[in-house]
Amino acid sequence: MAKVSDGLFREYDIRGIYGDDLTPEVAELIGRAYAIMGRKAGVAKGGGMKVTVGRDVRLSSNALRDALIKGLTAGGVDCIDIGECPTPLQYFSMQHFKDKVCGGVMITGSHNPPEYNGFKVSVGKETIHGHEIQALKKIIRDELDAAPAPDSGKVEAYEIIPHYIETVAAKFNLPKLAKPVKVVLD
Repeated sequence: MAKVSDGLFREYDIRGIYGDDLTPEVAELIGRAYAIMGRKAGVAKGGGMKVTVGRDVRLSSNALRDALIKGLTAGGVDCIDIGECPTPLQYFSMQHFKDKVCGGVMITGSHNPPEYNGFKVSVGKETIHGHEIQALKKIIRDELDAAPAPDSGKVEAYEIIPHYIETVAAKFNLPKLAKPVKVVLD
């Protein structure tokens, strides 16, 4: 039985203090459990599973990404690392790759102080919550040791932000300006 803190698995996400209850080892377990959960849910496309993985700019996000992807690929899941981005772009990436991916994970501490980090997990096109997050914890605790090792997944990098900008800009039919204008939006 793998050791993970009950407090990490909340109603709408997995979140904790990095280095305390949320460690790279836990992130790897989450990746391995995701592979099992996805197969049980039948979300694989073409016999395989591929997910997008995004991350926020917290200092711990890179280490959690590396460990999560290690667990996902050990579970036979191919990953598209979409880089640093806000959470809505991780959801956009699942639509952008809708014919290729069967879910995604966003590494983010959301609105919490910087020592926190966590995961928003989508299986299929829906973000899991409630009993589904508890089911992921149960897989970590009860099923990882008995799970057969599939062929390792692969990882590819893809910068999602330029494609998001192109998609949004294409929705507007704006005339060309005579002079360039600098604009800042938040």
